[in-house]
Amino acid sequence: TIPFVATPNVYRKFHAAETAKLDGIEIMERPNRYDVYERLVASQPDLVVANINIANALEGMGFAVKWSTELTFQPIHGFGGAPSLFGMFAGALRRHEALGKSDARPTPINLDFFRSVGASA
Repeated sequence: TIPFVATPNVYRKFHAAETAKLDGIEIMERPNRYDVYERLVASQPDLVVANINIANALEGMGFAVKWSTELTFQPIHGFGGAPSLFGMFAGALRRHEALGKSDARPTPINLDFFRSVGASA
């Protein structure tokens, strides 16, 4: 299952068809990065598809991560593209396993310091 989707912006007029297909999945628009970290630790997903700007931090926390940018350049058209898409996700999981992190669950980190710095800025 997909616990949630975080995105910088949703243009309701243009993304109506896409958001309708996410029925029942929470869409976090302009999310606070630290709230996303905490929710990921709580939900313990098998794979996180993330923007490159937070992917390394998530990988450092112990998550299996696939860069969302790679999906932009992957030619996926209908069912014919499914093997390619599957290969991308499977590759991320194999890499995570090869790094020896598959047995351990992601480690929660104390983000209070970062919140206090962000609040004072």
